[in-house]
Amino acid sequence: MSVSTVDTVRYLTPRRFTGVAVGLSLAAAATVVATALIGPESIDLRAALRGAGVDHVILFQIRLPRILLGLVVGGALGVAGAALQAVFRNPLVEPG
Repeated sequence: MSVSTVDTVRYLTPRRFTGVAVGLSLAAAATVVATALIGPESIDLRAALRGAGVDHVILFQIRLPRILLGLVVGGALGVAGAALQAVFRNPLVEPG
């Protein structure tokens, strides 16, 4: 008795898609917060958010632009890779 690959493939249902999207969004948000607080110079988050002194400058003029640029570049590379796979019809992962 053989089982075809169609029977074993699990499709991405709307509920599963929502769970994956929420999980990835939470992971990205946690990464942004963690990378904003980690660096060679420690900062006080409360002081930075109040707009007080050096902590505010370090967070909003140095770290945050780099973090956002990293997110945008990473997303762009992901979209470019998906587009190339679609154009050349050569998926890297296939169920077979």
